[in-house]
Amino acid sequence: MFKKSMTMFILMFVMILSMATGGFAEDLTVVEEMPYYEVETGMSEEIQVAIADVNRVNAQIEAEITAAQAAAATLYANYQSNLAAEENAAAKAQLTAQYETEITSLISQLQLTAQQITLAGIERSNAAGIQSEIAFVDTLFGDRNAKIDPIIVVGW
Repeated sequence: MFKKSMTMFILMFVMILSMATGGFAEDLTVVEEMPYYEVETGMSEEIQVAIADVNRVNAQIEAEITAAQAAAATLYANYQSNLAAEENAAAKAQLTAQYETEITSLISQLQLTAQQITLAGIERSNAAGIQSEIAFVDTLFGDRNAKIDPIIVVGW
């Protein structure tokens, strides 16, 4: 009897923990590692404008990531439901191949768009006197991770 009640207690504890963790994640950003820079007193106006531009570029990249993550989640959910409903092995293989093509295309397009945005932002920030570089942020899309490239400020 004691073993059953102890097992029940542990299961209830795990359930309570799993229900509570979602509520604490509300305040987190989509991409936790996305850099943001504060404008400090003592910076020249040109540097302040350049820092604001870097933040705007990183926010634009984060918006692109968010849209791609939503599309990837929909693709993955549809793939999972279609795969579960299908019994034929050949049809399952075709569904998997189609999903792989679509998710790879989605991620590749996002990486290309982010790269273009980042390179344009780096050119503008370097012209304003800010030393900036590309940093890669590991991001989840459906069932796979990809690295996306925001700007980090090294110095000015």
